[in-house]
Amino acid sequence: SIIGAVTGAIFSFPQGQTYESGYVTSELTYPQHFQAGVKFKYFDIFHFNLDAGWTDFDEWDSLDIQFDRQVSFLSTAKILSPDLVTDTTLEMPLNFRSVWTYNIGMAMDLNSRIQLRAGFEPRRSSIPKDSRSLQAPIGFMRMYAVGLGYQWDLDTTIDLSMSFMKSVEHIKADPQDASSNNEYPNSSNSLNRNCLTCVVTNPYPGLDVDTKLTIGHAGISFRTKF
Repeated sequence: SIIGAVTGAIFSFPQGQTYESGYVTSELTYPQHFQAGVKFKYFDIFHFNLDAGWTDFDEWDSLDIQFDRQVSFLSTAKILSPDLVTDTTLEMPLNFRSVWTYNIGMAMDLNSRIQLRAGFEPRRSSIPKDSRSLQAPIGFMRMYAVGLGYQWDLDTTIDLSMSFMKSVEHIKADPQDASSNNEYPNSSNSLNRNCLTCVVTNPYPGLDVDTKLTIGHAGISFRTKF
């Protein structure tokens, strides 16, 4: 109606748009990484490796998105979350944390040309329990890897590798009275927290969410000197 249109314009009420297009920009710091390891050799054919690594994921505190114009849905969202949303910007909290990871590897020289390899890594997640999301459904993972190295000649080596890892997360909803008590023992504030001012970062408020991520990898490398 004409009255609704005039009233909305006066008070800057958000207007829904069927379709909008434009450009967005974001900056994300590539985190620094440190890794160190030791290697032991037994009986000239057995090798044992122990490695430790640290990645500075604390740098990923939030994902800040800048739009090139005012966007209708942001005008609606900023009413409920003015700390995260403006007419042209959206801040998605990540709250990643820096973690240490450790892995072990073993190798056996089958003969002068062939080396068999195996490895295991219990990979801790850099995503806190209350920040799990569908953007990165990665929890604790166990990675298993096997490989083979073949010395083709004095200068040429061929390496084959296969690895597998899986992450399964069960993110339960909070009790019905959680918002009134302001206590959220189960949910993630980037996925299923049920509170009025949380709707911007929680697409599934009040619902149980299960995520499963399976990663398989196979690789081959060819190295030669010239």
